[in-house]
Amino acid sequence: MGTEIVKKADEMSFVRGLSRVITTNSDTKIPVESTKVAAAIVAEEGAYGETDPAFGSTTLSSYKLSCLVKVSEELLFDSEFNLSAYLSDAFGRAFGIAEDSYYLSGTGSGQPTGVINTSGVGAVTAAATTAITSDEIVEMYHAVSNEYRRGNSLAWAAADGTIKLIRKLQDGDSQYMWQPGLQAGQPETLMGVPIYANSNMPAPP
Repeated sequence: MGTEIVKKADEMSFVRGLSRVITTNSDTKIPVESTKVAAAIVAEEGAYGETDPAFGSTTLSSYKLSCLVKVSEELLFDSEFNLSAYLSDAFGRAFGIAEDSYYLSGTGSGQPTGVINTSGVGAVTAAATTAITSDEIVEMYHAVSNEYRRGNSLAWAAADGTIKLIRKLQDGDSQYMWQPGLQAGQPETLMGVPIYANSNMPAPP
């Protein structure tokens, strides 16, 4: 059942789909580059500059998600009911929803530190909580470092209430900034970046 549970969790958790999944048996330390290697033009016969990247480390802590389901003997012995498939689906759904909650809003105390509880790098404060402007969306987009805006390294996540406000936004040419997904299974986009609705994100007051 393990493989089916993970498959269902992958379907339910949008964070998993945007992340690099590393399988470990315990806490894992990974190196983090704190200063980057820099390149520069050198004059003919000039001395080469030297840069030494500095590395720190961060620990990926292990946490155990649990889920317990009681099954009656009558259901267990009912040959017409595929109990294994039902439990795999139920466990996978529960794990996927719980993972999203912790990945996004975890407190860091006895659980992972969620994205919205880390430092506010590139934070943009809206003028009004219930009146987001298109200019503020542009500001938020460009508050993220350019290297993360390339390829598929960027995505929006918002609560339904926030998305309802964003759907109404138009640019200077009266074109809606929100673009629906044109293919089945493809996410809708905002400024060309996929946007996902998730109830674990803070809703507008």
